[in-house]
Amino acid sequence: MPVPPPSHVALLNTLLIHPMNTTRAEKPDHLDMPALALDYLRNLLAVVGPVNAGFRTAFQFRSHPRWGRRPGYAGDNASDSDMSDGEGRDHDRLRGRMANEGSVWCRGQDFWSTVGWAFNTATLHPHRWRYWRVWLEYMIDVLEADWTERERLDREAHYDKSEPDDDDEEPLTSRRQSIIAMYMDQQEGRQVGFKRIVKALLADGGSLSTSSFSEVFEKEHRGAKKTSRKRKREQVLDLENDKFGDYFDDDSISSGVSEPPTPQKPRDARKEVSFGCSHPGLADSVVLRLRLFKMLSAATYTLRKAHELNQLYTEFAAAIQVLPLQMFALFVTQRANPLLDVTHVTLAKELFHMLLPSSYRNPRRVDAEADAAGALTTPMLEQCYIGLPANTV
Repeated sequence: MPVPPPSHVALLNTLLIHPMNTTRAEKPDHLDMPALALDYLRNLLAVVGPVNAGFRTAFQFRSHPRWGRRPGYAGDNASDSDMSDGEGRDHDRLRGRMANEGSVWCRGQDFWSTVGWAFNTATLHPHRWRYWRVWLEYMIDVLEADWTERERLDREAHYDKSEPDDDDEEPLTSRRQSIIAMYMDQQEGRQVGFKRIVKALLADGGSLSTSSFSEVFEKEHRGAKKTSRKRKREQVLDLENDKFGDYFDDDSISSGVSEPPTPQKPRDARKEVSFGCSHPGLADSVVLRLRLFKMLSAATYTLRKAHELNQLYTEFAAAIQVLPLQMFALFVTQRANPLLDVTHVTLAKELFHMLLPSSYRNPRRVDAEADAAGALTTPMLEQCYIGLPANTV
């Protein structure tokens, strides 16, 4: 299967979500474009794989266009499939606003800002959430496939050594170049704080979320343009029967196209938006939020220090703790969901520590070995947790 340059892959990804091809599409056939782009990108992911397809280069967020630079230039995080072909020809260049400053990779600023806005639309703009959900699903598929592929490459590098040693740890070279690792680092190598990442994962369209994560595309909430009725009246012209169309209308010289309408939102939606069952998009988005947290947990556990993993779980548990009961249950219940069992246990312990009174017994004193391993045993439940009341209603 031929692999297109990264700039082409980036443009195809933008076509999935850009308002001009989705909620503001002026012709029915324009709506076919995102579907065709998605089919191609899915096939590229399945057949070629995220590493060989150059998704890491294609799916980089930048504050400025990167495909129109001078030939032979390779910027930060450049890879073998980046700008130049080594002969001075800039074969990866695309012209046009949608491929450059109007792309999701420039408009979105960074991955977590884009994720935060996408989850905001689940309550504020359901007509946009319909498309953002598809975009998120595909991006998470890419993150998971990229991590799995790089994990395999690291494992093969370990066992391909001339004299493998069972005591040697597997290398992390490929996983350090993973897409999720790139998204966890700011531009110029600065790390994104877990507090901001968790805020993006739990964005709910409320005032705090919308102030932190604004719309990606300009006037994104607007719908498609509609032909005004005056345009239709222009065609009705019968002088013999005194029908003059819109000849005497004040707006007869107008273009005949009205302003894009703004979809109606529920009254006081911005004021009272929260994680509740009154917004189906929120419940619909929980699986995607948990899949992203699972990826964050795996990358943090593998690539960063132990205290950073503890910080991630503490931030996530603290954010879940204040959710309304219906949504709280969706995050912590043992029903089928993307989280691993060990992740459920760790989150449960973090929540117990936050919800119990300060006088509760330290589980380390009951079962030190299990506590060190991050486990939750029956004696710990009986003596440390179940018998005590919560510190909040």
